[in-house]
Parts: sequence; structure tokens; C-alpha cells
Amino acid sequence: MRKLFALLIVLAFTLSCANSYVANDNNIVKNDNKVLAVNDQPTQTYAQNQPAPKPVVTNTPQPVNSDIQVVNVEGYGNIFQGEKLIARDAAVKDALRNAVEQVVGTMISSQSKVENYQLISDVIYSKSQGFVQKYEIISEAPEGTTYHIKVKAFVSKSGVKDKLMALHLLMVQQNMPRVVVFLKQNMYGEGWSYYGDQNSMAEEKLKEILVGKGFFVIDKAQAQKSIDRTSLIAASNGDVSAAQKLALMLKAEVIITGKVVGNVKTNNLYGGYLSASLNVSLNAIKSDTGKIIAIASGSRNLAPVSDKINGINKVSDILIPSITENLITKIMSKWASGSTYVHITLNNVSYSDYRDFGNFCKERIRMVANVYKRGFTGGVASLDLETKKGGAEIADEISLRESALPFKIEIVDVAKDSLILKKVVKK
Repeated sequence: MRKLFALLIVLAFTLSCANSYVANDNNIVKNDNKVLAVNDQPTQTYAQNQPAPKPVVTNTPQPVNSDIQVVNVEGYGNIFQGEKLIARDAAVKDALRNAVEQVVGTMISSQSKVENYQLISDVIYSKSQGFVQKYEIISEAPEGTTYHIKVKAFVSKSGVKDKLMALHLLMVQQNMPRVVVFLKQNMYGEGWSYYGDQNSMAEEKLKEILVGKGFFVIDKAQAQKSIDRTSLIAASNGDVSAAQKLALMLKAEVIITGKVVGNVKTNNLYGGYLSASLNVSLNAIKSDTGKIIAIASGSRNLAPVSDKINGINKVSDILIPSITENLITKIMSKWASGSTYVHITLNNVSYSDYRDFGNFCKERIRMVANVYKRGFTGGVASLDLETKKGGAEIADEISLRESALPFKIEIVDVAKDSLILKKVVKK
């Protein structure tokens, strides 16, 4: 009996050791296969004269995140005195920098990158690891005196965008658009007030935040001299056509319209108290096309408050900055998305001219991703170009390729995101 018991103990010990070995071996495999966070460098080491270990490519599916841009890049590091580990670290840093530089290139033009290279390099490229959420090593190997690495990097677009925004480079990319604000306000329940009225606190707060973010906001005193009151009220009430006319008259590229409504009510609970509420809705509109580029809205309640004026002022101090920041973020995201649309109105053409010109734009103008034909009636054609270029750049392209045009064209009007063209008929 004792011999049988001893034999069982030995057998149990043997199985335990085997399981321990398998578990440890599995841990090693998992460690080799893990996706590396930016600050999570591999811990394995190897002799200086031995080749780097072959990396394991991970195939684990990653959750989709619209903020993350995935890029495949390469990096290089020089091997000095056989120090492959140091060269490998340098190659990883070089790859991550290239990844961030690639994402920056989708947000601003090549010219802006060149003109502001040192600034971008100091503020963004030098801190590339801060924008890369994680990366996967695709392959790596020493090549003579150089260590070569290929990496799949997961770059935070919002992080890059925020830095470009802080440097005002996104607004430079958009040619520093001028902004005009038309708000319809009823803050204290005393009737509607409009642009330029004394009771326009919400508008003043909004403009102050825009200016602080680097926007070119048109001066109220300058605007009031030329604004028709009827047109102003129509624009503030949401008439996009009226807002467009005023914005173009004031040479503004972006219009912000909206409504701010405050309310104070008495609550009978616990002996009675006052509560204040505010509702804010804002729209950002391109003045040349009337297209809405961003919308932000929200509401907030605050209780108890001492009186109507004090309560509304306090809740507006909380809500208006929040909604305005949200609107700015959406505007910047739109600008940073790379592609935009240039609307073209083509006059004095036949339908076949319309078709041929659309084909010309898609095949001969650089950086035009798509051409969308919007309509044709009475000799007037309308189309939108999906492109990273602005209206002036598209006009330059058409002018430079005059000999390749399907017919002679006169450029009648050029705006930031629109063109008016006319076919020239031979007499």
C-alpha cells in the first residue's frame, strides 16, 4: 500500500513539472506575439554578433476606431560597433516618425509642410511616439551596417489634428478663412435679439472663443455699417441664402448661425427655488456653396440660482464654451479630412460639353478623386470635384491645361471652394 501511495506521488510530481514547462513555454510564445505599445519595448536580448531574432507577425483582429489611421512604414538605424539593439531602437523611432509624417501629409498640403517643416518637426515629428497608440513589427533584419524594420503603426488622427490646430496650420491650409456670426438670442425671456444688439452676450462669448482659437472673426463695428437689418434677421432665422449674401458681402468664407434660448422657472419642491436652463444650437456653413460643414447643439440646467440674470449668466458660462469647442472640433475634423469639394458652374454648354468637361476634370486635373455631376438645364451644368485642392488651384490647373480642354473656357469667378466657368463660342 505504501509503495502504491509513493508511486502516485511521483507520478503527480512528474505531471506537474510537465504542465509547468508547457505553461512557461506558452508564456514565451505569447510574449513573442504581443502587439507592442509604444513604450513597451521587447525585453529579449541577444549577442552582438548574432542575427536579430525573426519577428512574429500578429494577425489578431483589431477593433475599428475612426480616430486611428493605420499606416505601413519603414525605418532605418545605423549599426555602430555591432550594437544591433541600439540600431533597432533607432529604426523603430524612425519608422514611427515616418508614420506620423504620413498622417500629417493627409491633413495639410505639401507646400505647407515644406514652409513650416522646422515648426512641425519640433512640435510633432520629434514627439512621434506620443501620437502612435501602438505598432506591430512586420519584419526586421540587419542589412550590412543598417538595421531595417517594417512597422504597422496605429496613429491617433485627433492627436495630430490638435497639434496642427494649436499651430494654426489647419487654418493656414484653408487660407485663414474669415468667419461671421449671426445668432438669434432670447437669453432672459425678454424677446429676440440679433447680431449687434446690446443683449447679445452669447454671441460675444462665442466670438471670443473663436478668436482665442486663431479664427479671423469679422469685426462687429465694421459689419454693422453695411448690414441690412431685414437681411440680418432672415439670416439669423436660418435663411441660408440671406446668410450667404451677407457673408459674401463681408468677404467671409464661413458663416456661423444659430439660436440661443434661456429660461428660468420656479420649482415648488423643498420650499421653492429657481432653476435656469439654456439651449444652444449652432451651424457652420460655407458661404460660397451654402453647405453645412458642422453642427453642434446642447442644453444645460442649473439649480438653485439666486435670480434670473445671474442664473442664465452662470449656465451660459458653462454651456456656450462647451458647444463652441464641439463645433470647432467638427470644423477642424472636416478640414483635416484631406478631401473637400469644389463646386463648378459651367455656362453656355451642351450636354455633350458637360460630359466631356467632367471626363477632363477626372482624367487631367491632378488630385481629383471623383467628379459628381449635379445637373444640367438650359445650357448650365453643375458638378462637384472631390479634391484636396481649392477653387483657385483648380482654376490654375484648368488654365495650365488650356490646350487639352475639350473646348475653350473663360474663368468668370473664383472662390475658395467654387468656380464659375463659361464656354467661349467662336464667332
